[in-house]
Amino acid sequence: SQIDSIWTNTEGEAFFHGPWLVLPSAIPHTPSRTFYKQEVFLSTLEDTNPTNNIVGKCAVLEHGEYISCRPTEIPESDVYVCESQYDEARRSIKELPREGLKKYTHSAAVTQDEIYFFRRLINPQKVGANQTEQESKTNQYLQNFDQNSCSASSPANNIKLEDMMCEDSMDGGPRSVGSCHGNDNSNMSTPLTSKKKRDAKKLVTGYILYSGDVRKGIAADNPACSFGEVSRMVGNEWRNLPTSEKIAWEEKAARVNEETVAKMAEAELCPSPSPAPTANSQQHPDLVYECCWDNCDWQFEDMQDCIEHAVTEGCGHVHMYFAAVPPHELEFQCQWRGCTRMRKAIAPFPSLHRLARHVKEVHIMKSQGRVVHPDHRSKHFLASTRTKPVTKPLPAHALPGIALHAASMAPGLLNYSRNTPSPASQNGGGSTGGGRNVEPLFVTVPPRPQRLLHSEAYIKYIEGLHSDSRSVSNWDRQLKATQETIEPPDMARLPAHWLGNGVGNHGNILNALWTLRDFMFRDALGISKLV
Repeated sequence: SQIDSIWTNTEGEAFFHGPWLVLPSAIPHTPSRTFYKQEVFLSTLEDTNPTNNIVGKCAVLEHGEYISCRPTEIPESDVYVCESQYDEARRSIKELPREGLKKYTHSAAVTQDEIYFFRRLINPQKVGANQTEQESKTNQYLQNFDQNSCSASSPANNIKLEDMMCEDSMDGGPRSVGSCHGNDNSNMSTPLTSKKKRDAKKLVTGYILYSGDVRKGIAADNPACSFGEVSRMVGNEWRNLPTSEKIAWEEKAARVNEETVAKMAEAELCPSPSPAPTANSQQHPDLVYECCWDNCDWQFEDMQDCIEHAVTEGCGHVHMYFAAVPPHELEFQCQWRGCTRMRKAIAPFPSLHRLARHVKEVHIMKSQGRVVHPDHRSKHFLASTRTKPVTKPLPAHALPGIALHAASMAPGLLNYSRNTPSPASQNGGGSTGGGRNVEPLFVTVPPRPQRLLHSEAYIKYIEGLHSDSRSVSNWDRQLKATQETIEPPDMARLPAHWLGNGVGNHGNILNALWTLRDFMFRDALGISKLV
């Protein structure tokens, strides 16, 4: 996020406001599109957040600056290039405004940044979206800030930064394979092992548990309040709590911390978990992936089926959950059971697209699955809908074999037919047998938006608008109009249904409508005299 303004309220809490900067993986694009390795997009969406959410400092440069200079105090891994803007409402990419990114002039009391200019302009390389290294930068932030041991001024100041970031990555993607190693171009920090990161303690406080419990209710009661205002209300209620209730919340937090320490000690005795199983790796036959959104109890044999069930655009569980929420109550907060965002009172996501990406990459793709015996599985268990690989060779014209091979090579670039159950269809429980094919669930395509055709009267109204006009309509011309001065209209298009008694003694529809007009004018003038 770019910081455009920063302030402190009467309670001493600091906030900042500015637009988001999104990564290529957070925006829709064609698979063949290429990006700079360090490219970001300036979002049209602006947000207000507490300064406690700041986890690091980076430099975002325009293209002309990126190829010619660098700030000396920012590691190369934290320097980004921005040459486009992303419209969140239209979901489209456009060029930056003519003035480019916002720049500020500081007073003489502020020390100027040291800038290093290259002898020759560099030529940054463009790569595919799946090769960008942006999503591993979160771990480098953690490595840099773990040594500094930064502490926050909020009641959650004893929570380590890794606790705030490791489970949701601030809407980042899954950690890359080499993310535990430091950047070769930066010697600012010593690389830390991934084992040390996993062993970091995750502590919570009574205030964090209390905030996660009451925040949603306060936000629902005050839909017009911003995130900062809701945080202030939560803080005021916490300060007004009796001492006995505060002690009860702290004891509850202590029990949670004890359980966390016990789980960590148990994990140390077991071998380190392997990466999430893929189609090519050997996995446990009873391994299932669960949808933990709200009160869902669906279980899946295949991770891809779980992803389709949860976050498929338009018909996934996440999208259907918010489709039933009134627009004025929309708050894109993660409802995944056990998600730390609610417990830590982290701001909701700015858009449903980013929330769905968070659910997919943090809760599903980073999940190791759970071993559940067939006798203990949910009644809503769905066997894998992927075709098992065949051992006999297929002929050259066999298209299913080609589709299978392509799916194993690049599962993220193909559009699978959706045959996983939607949350609304709870009557089609899956089978526990792996050999029986499940009938596909067809979802109707939503109607396409049609172009609005304005009426002839509205078009004439628009054409009659002038900057020097003192009234909305030509009332004087309408007042003086007569049947002789007006061009004869098309008789077939006249509103004959206005005449409840038909033409009557007027001869035709046109004469009857003119008589009705004159009567309404006289009636309106009579009302104005009485008023």
